[in-house]
Amino acid sequence: MNYSLFQNIKNAKINSKPFPHVIIENALNDELYEKLSNNFPKQNNFKIKFTENNKRDDIFIENINNQDLDKDIIKFVNYHGSKKFFDEIINYFGDQIIKIHGEFFNDINSLKNIIISKERILKNEKISLEQSKIYNKRKIFLHSAASVNTPVYKKSSVRGPHLDKLDKLFGGLFYLKHPSDISKGGNLEILEWEKHITFENKIKNIESEKIIKQCSPVTKINYKANSFIFFINSINSLHSVTQRDLTDFERRFFYIAGILNHNLYNLNFKKNKKNIFASIIKNIYKH
Repeated sequence: MNYSLFQNIKNAKINSKPFPHVIIENALNDELYEKLSNNFPKQNNFKIKFTENNKRDDIFIENINNQDLDKDIIKFVNYHGSKKFFDEIINYFGDQIIKIHGEFFNDINSLKNIIISKERILKNEKISLEQSKIYNKRKIFLHSAASVNTPVYKKSSVRGPHLDKLDKLFGGLFYLKHPSDISKGGNLEILEWEKHITFENKIKNIESEKIIKQCSPVTKINYKANSFIFFINSINSLHSVTQRDLTDFERRFFYIAGILNHNLYNLNFKKNKKNIFASIIKNIYKH
């Protein structure tokens, strides 16, 4: 069986702005989608209590084989954490990755030859930007999970405007809205920085509430059955999840990501700038 979320990508448009992404409606054939939807993990498969309001939980790829789950769910999660799926990503998005992250990947072979880590990359295994330019030092962990946000008893957004961690090369969400769930919200909004925001200010404000005042919406993918969004992560990959209506149903989705063993940008820019300024002042007074 073809488990790939790209099986119907020919029916969708790959967008390059404001960052490379594709939205695929009816991503899977009906037979497979119905199997995944009908056999999606139940409340007792997750660690979180479904009495909590709008909280997220995941069954990650490293734990999926140990769960008492439907075989198609297990195969689906494992496929989207496999080299075969990564090869599909390179096929459809390799040129875009090279264009954005050419500092690390200067041709298709540099993507194809990256070391695939079989285990999650720990913080103490991360390497510096300088080390990451050595091709045989780069690693990627192909992440995949069955995920939920618990029911909504009090209105709240899942997550406001933000960037994902900048050690993430790509990300994706595949929605499996329950057929009886008529609530609205929980949509993914694609955003873009205001044109006057400089690269330096983007770096400074990554974890700041100022982001919400420095970006505007471009498009969105509604939380609905059999819809998939995939994107290449970068300093421009701003997005948010809209407020959910009150509902007794969980928000169901599969999550995929490629996590590198290094950041894609120098996140110490602000600190380094201060150090440079302090050094200049020090040298002035020395003379």
